[in-house]
Order: sequence, then structure tokens, then C-alpha cells
Amino acid sequence: TSTVAGASQFVLNLEAAVPLLPPHQGTLSVVDLGCAHGKQSISVIKQLFDELKTQSNYIQNLNQLNVYHEDLPDNDFKAVEKSINDPEIGYLTHDLVKQNNIKVNYNFIGKSFYEEILPNSSLDLAFCYNSLHFLPEYKSTKFGIAYTPEYGDEELTKWFNDTANGYFAKFLTSRYYELKAGGLLSINIPTESNFQNWVNSNWKKVFEARGLNYRDFDKVVFPVYYRPLEQVNKVLSEFNEKFKLIRSFTVSNQSMVNPNVTEVQKQNMKNHFKAVIYNQIVSGLEHYPDTFKDEEARDKLYSELEDLCFNDPSPRENKSSFEWLVLQKI
Repeated sequence: TSTVAGASQFVLNLEAAVPLLPPHQGTLSVVDLGCAHGKQSISVIKQLFDELKTQSNYIQNLNQLNVYHEDLPDNDFKAVEKSINDPEIGYLTHDLVKQNNIKVNYNFIGKSFYEEILPNSSLDLAFCYNSLHFLPEYKSTKFGIAYTPEYGDEELTKWFNDTANGYFAKFLTSRYYELKAGGLLSINIPTESNFQNWVNSNWKKVFEARGLNYRDFDKVVFPVYYRPLEQVNKVLSEFNEKFKLIRSFTVSNQSMVNPNVTEVQKQNMKNHFKAVIYNQIVSGLEHYPDTFKDEEARDKLYSELEDLCFNDPSPRENKSSFEWLVLQKI
């Protein structure tokens, strides 16, 4: 599916979740988990507000909205706040807010979403999109900076499955405590990608060009793991008595990426790539001060990796799958 089709899944999840929101006492509290630099987070909140406008009975006595944006402590929350207050893209001037005289409080939380971040039974709705493949714990491998079960190492695959399952269970447990009875959780989970192959192959080339062996720098990792769907379902089955499954939908994409894009398109792709992977690369390289003595040296290697990834003139296959879920606390 395309980005447009992917975007529509945000709306379809909301259409399933919002009519089931628990009764309120004048206040609605929501959290976006893994908000990153903000623009997608802002879009998600605006889509929520759009859907709330269709629920006239629910918003009749609604006078306050508490919106929490969560990410790790080193996230650029200033960029998130700038987007929130931007009159063109922010949500503070949304029709729902203006027409119903609703007060909006926004807050930032610099913690891991794998732990409890808000008081028990305080949330009506939680989102987490394009983030659950990031793990706070990772393992160095001979394959490069990221691992996929396609590499066929049974021992590593078991370790990654067990680790990812454990963190997904922690995520669900934390949300169970934070949500009110009847509260909703809307998430997507990346279950398949060939991103690892693409990055790993270019990672090896960067070091080969310098006459170095990438395996001598195995403390650099990109801590993402695309949980196989059967592993996702395995964990969900353990929560049958805590969450009711409201919606489940699989979105798969297989296409060729044409390298002949405009400079603006290429720069947008580079910006996204950098937002996702840059910090992981440069912080990992800090373990090797003899080879990468300062920030300039680390930045140079990152730039070489980025150039290899985006200046290849041959078409590249892009493959991915996401599982979209809406769960309701029982």
C-alpha cells in the first residue's frame, strides 16, 4: 500500500476507537507514545479532533483536553512544541477547540514507553505509531547493525523474538494500568521490512572503502526489530483477559523505489533517514575514539553511509508490513 493508504489506517483506527471512548467528567486525556519531532504526532491529534467532532453527544459537556507527547529524554521536544503552536499545522486552533470553547493542555514526557509514564486509570486513549520496533536492548551480530529473521540464525532469532516479546508485554501491561476501564489503545506494529538488508549492505561498504572491517565496530547497532506477526499474536493471546480486540488489519507493501527522484524528494528521504538512524550511528561510534576521534569524524562516516544509501542509481525493492490494532481495556 502507499503512504496514502497507510495514512488512512490512522483514520480507520480512530473511527473504530472514538465511538467506544469511556464516559468522561468533562475531561479527555490522550497520549501519543513515541512522538519523535512532532509533525506526525500533531497530525494524529488533529485526526482525533476531526473524529471527535462527529460525536456530538460525547463532546457536549467536554471542556478540557489533556494531550501528552512522549518520547525518550533526548527527543527534540522543542520541535514538537513549535509544531503544536504553529497556526498552520498545530492543533490548538482546531475547529473542535474553537467552536466548543475547549481548553487544551499539552505536556511532554521524556521516558520510555516500555514503562508506566502516567498515573493509573488516568487515560482515555493512547496511540503508538511507527515506534514499537525500537528496542531498548539489542545484540551485536555478524550481519551488520540490524537483524532480521531472514538471516536464518536460529539462536539470534530466538533471542530477538524473546526480547521483543518481553518488551511488547511490558508495553501492554503499562498501558493496561494507565488506561481507564474501557479506555482504548491504537497502535501499529512493523512486522516485516527489507530495510535491514539495505542498510547493512551499505554499512559494510562504508568500512570497506576505508580499508576497515565493519565487524570490528560491532558496538554500533540500529536497535530495531520487526516482530513477526505470529510473535505479535503470541503476546496478544496472553492479554485476552485484559484487552478486547476491536480492530486488526494488515497492510503490506512491495514496490520498487525509483532512484530518479527530484532533489527535494531525495532530501526529504534523507531527512527522514537521518531522524531515524543518525543518533544511533554517531553515539555507537563514540566507543571507538581511536578511529573516530571527534564529532566531525563520526559525522563524516554517517554522511558516507547516507550518500551510499541514496546515491545508488539502481532501483531498489521496498518491502514492509504493518499490523494495525485497536484494543480496549476490559
